[in-house]
Amino acid sequence: MQQVSLPDSLRVVAEAGTALAGFTVLEDYLLELVRSDIKRWQEDPEALLRRALAGTGNPAKVREEALLQRKKAIQGLLLEGLSGGEAAPMGQADWNSLRDRVRRKLARRTA
Repeated sequence: MQQVSLPDSLRVVAEAGTALAGFTVLEDYLLELVRSDIKRWQEDPEALLRRALAGTGNPAKVREEALLQRKKAIQGLLLEGLSGGEAAPMGQADWNSLRDRVRRKLARRTA
């Protein structure tokens, strides 16, 4: 596991949160916070969309107008896909190709 350095002011708050949440080790508390975020993103697609729109910024600062506009764009793409002809089953090669495309796109974003 990697070490995370916190400024003293944040460490005091994090240690208080550790005790209040019933944890004895700060690292366990931080892990639970990250797991909680992941679960929230999985259960709340809007939170995930806000995060995607924010990029490296604060998801809470994404304007409602931008969120609504992106939702409409996604709905349009879904409807376009639904009306795009006969459905075809996806085989393992199709899924592998899709995963590779997503990985390449993510690598370009983080580079």
